[in-house]
Amino acid sequence: SGSGVAASRVFDSFRETLAGGATRPLDRDRLRAIATPQVFPREALAKALAAAEAAGITYPDDASAAEAAGIPVNLVVWTEPNPKVTVKCDLAVAGALLPRTTTEVLHG
Repeated sequence: SGSGVAASRVFDSFRETLAGGATRPLDRDRLRAIATPQVFPREALAKALAAAEAAGITYPDDASAAEAAGIPVNLVVWTEPNPKVTVKCDLAVAGALLPRTTTEVLHG
């Protein structure tokens, strides 16, 4: 299908919230954390995202939109650190993973 999505095993425990406030544990051996990069054929992904927008549907990532449009999602095992930089404090975590020489270049 030409798709590839970075995925890694999860080590945290997860619980699903059910109706009425009850919860149940999820089997972490069956779960994968999805990250970037997420790669799909450009035209197919563009159609999937346009269809989602037209239907007023918001997906958490490109892989979810692609899957909803019938595009197979192939998970690629990813074992290297791949921190998500969303808020300012995430930069410190990402920076700590960079080699010292790279950090020196980035910070002058």
